[in-house]
Formats: sequence, C-alpha cells, structure tokens
Amino acid sequence: MSNFPDVTTCYNWWYKERFDKRSWGHVYSKRSNYPQDVATSFEMHILPVVGKVPIDQIEAHHLAAIVKSMQSKFGDRARRKPLSGKTIIGVASTFKMFVGEIAEVGAPMPDGTHAHLPRVPTFRTVTLPRRSPPPTESVSPAEMPSFLAACTMSPLGGPIALMAVLGLRQQEAERLRWEQLVLDPARYAPAAGVLRYRAEDRKERQDIEVPFPHELLRFLPKRGEDEMIWSVPDGAIARELGKILQAAGIFRHITPHRLRHSAARQMHEVGVSIEDIRAALGHASITTTQGYLRSAHTLERKSQVVAATAARATMGL
Repeated sequence: MSNFPDVTTCYNWWYKERFDKRSWGHVYSKRSNYPQDVATSFEMHILPVVGKVPIDQIEAHHLAAIVKSMQSKFGDRARRKPLSGKTIIGVASTFKMFVGEIAEVGAPMPDGTHAHLPRVPTFRTVTLPRRSPPPTESVSPAEMPSFLAACTMSPLGGPIALMAVLGLRQQEAERLRWEQLVLDPARYAPAAGVLRYRAEDRKERQDIEVPFPHELLRFLPKRGEDEMIWSVPDGAIARELGKILQAAGIFRHITPHRLRHSAARQMHEVGVSIEDIRAALGHASITTTQGYLRSAHTLERKSQVVAATAARATMGL
C-alpha cells in the first residue's frame, strides 16, 4: 500500500500553490483563460479516471486510459460531435506537465513536507489517427434544375443559388450590396444586368464583372433600406445548404465551397473557355480552374463506376 497522496490531493495542492500563482500573460497572451482550461481538463477528464490513484503509482497506461476515455466522449452532445484531437492532446500534455512538476518538487505529504517520487513515469507522445473527411462532390448539371427549385423555397436560397450558378465564394455572396448589382436588360441583353464584386482570392484581389441571368432575378428579395442584399447569420449557409440538398433529392456531401465547382462545371458543359471560367471565378491562376474541372470529371467517373458496380451486383453478374 502506498504512503503517497493520490492524484486529486496532489492536483489540489499543485494548482493552488504553484500553477495558479504564475503569470501566464506573457506566454498565453491570446488565451487569458488558460488556468481555467487546465482546471477544466482535470475536473472533466483527468480526475474521474486517475483521481484516486497514488501519485507514485502513475504509469504510462494511466495516460492511455485518460485518452481512451476522452475519445469516447462528445464535446457537442447536441450534435454528437466527438472531442477534437487537439483537445485530447492538450489534456494529455497538461497531465504530463503536472506529473513532471510533482516529480520535481515532490508530492505534498500530510505533515506538510514533500516526498520525492521513487521514479518518474515515462510517457509516450500521444498521437491520434487522422480522420479523413467525407468525400465532397458537386451538383451536376442534370441536378441543377431541382437544386435551384429547392433554393426558391429557402430563405437563404438566393446567395446559395448565386454560388452555384455564378461561382461566387461564400463570403462574396454573403456580403453583396445592392449597389454592386446593375439591372438593365436593354443594355446587357440577353442578361438582366451585371454583377460587380471584389474577388476575395488569397493571392490577390481583383474586381470582377459577370452577367446576371434573368433566371436569378427570382432569388432577389424586395429591396429595402438596408444596403446589403441578404442578412446572413454565421454558419447559416452551411446549415441551409444541407436542407436544400435534401429537398432536391441530392443525398451527397456537398460543402458551400463545392458550389463553385458546380458553377465551373456548368460553364464548361455549355462551352465556356477555361480562361473565361478563370476570369468569372476570380482565380489568380488558371491551374486552379483546371483543378476544378479535373476534380469534377474524376468524381463523375467514380460515380459511374459505383453505379455500374451496383447494377452488376443487382443482376448477379
């Protein structure tokens, strides 16, 4: 039986007498709540697993048990979203820091003295397997009519439709102002007008002017006093896109950015040159545009292979 205090006793002394008295401002200038993060890590993840273990009996497998316990928890219980790997590695690093300092200064004993640990456990570096994101696809030209029909039923169908047809980036569609839209069918026939906006490319920013088709007029709200065309809350585009895809009968993983791929694919289908597609999408390099078209072609071929394989399995071939 060990005469050393357990992890909970050592933590209470360490946090109060050593950790909490430090000045973390110069180290964690962007994280003023770092001490609270450490306390939360211990109370929620570390102490429930190893809180009653004597400090001198801590082994590498105890850290593994903490990591395994965290992997089974959900950080967002409403959406059943697991804890991120960054959070798990951060808690593991905090625990290793705590054990290392207790080994350095000694464990607090009941008589007020400090006893050095007979040995210091050796912890392995915590590495977690990367979770590959689900493959993303785009809306095919054949699916575009039903997709746009579903957009008409959504309060945010307007910016989503512009992203899928004109290839606007999400932030560009969300920030559109009425002054950027010039509607003059007589001057810009056969289009209803033109849309002028600043492309938010990472390498360079450029002013773009694209025709505004008559088909997109139905997505414009009634103009009011606000200079912004749409008022879009944070994260609303991604949530609404999922609803639109379901309403359109498209049960694939498509992100808002992939709508730009859909626009490039549609332009290419009707014979628009790659250089004109690059200019319309605001790409700094034509290589990016070519990558858009190659990815769309690859996904289409994969879909055809999957469909053919399913058909052969159904027929027993």
